[in-house]
Amino acid sequence: MKKRYKALIGAAVIVLVCLLIFPVPVKIDKTVHAVEVAIDDDSFCAPVNVTISGTYRWRLLGKDSFRGDISFDAYALTVENALVQTDSIAALTQQDGGDFLDYGKWMDSQMFGYMSWKPFFSKFVVQVYVPDGNGGGEWNDSDGHCIVGGAESREGALKVLKRFSNIHLPPYENWTD
Repeated sequence: MKKRYKALIGAAVIVLVCLLIFPVPVKIDKTVHAVEVAIDDDSFCAPVNVTISGTYRWRLLGKDSFRGDISFDAYALTVENALVQTDSIAALTQQDGGDFLDYGKWMDSQMFGYMSWKPFFSKFVVQVYVPDGNGGGEWNDSDGHCIVGGAESREGALKVLKRFSNIHLPPYENWTD
């Protein structure tokens, strides 16, 4: 009996060490119903379907990452080309609360926005950038738009936004309500 107990403890330690060192790849293929809201307009709340397909790499310690496609039905360019995170574009890595979304080939890519997410995209916020004409763009913190996954109304979106914080998202108090 003691031998089995020691073997069980040894196996548990090995599994724990593996979880600490190696990411756990999880296939994701889902469509999330989200809403797009504007900072400066209490009446603006538009439905958006977000299709997420790829491999999510969950880490017990460290930064989660994602490699795959993300598309938004409300934005024709991203639906046509999808936000393909290929070898020429770095995969999404959660640092400082999120990562930038680009679509297209590296050096010719267009900036779509900044995405913050909870594990496995259970909830997420995409700050939609205003294109600058040179492949980049910027977030407008006075009248910017956010696509919020895990919400069905403006009120729900504001509750989700309240839980997120990153260097790119303005303080919740600045959002009109």
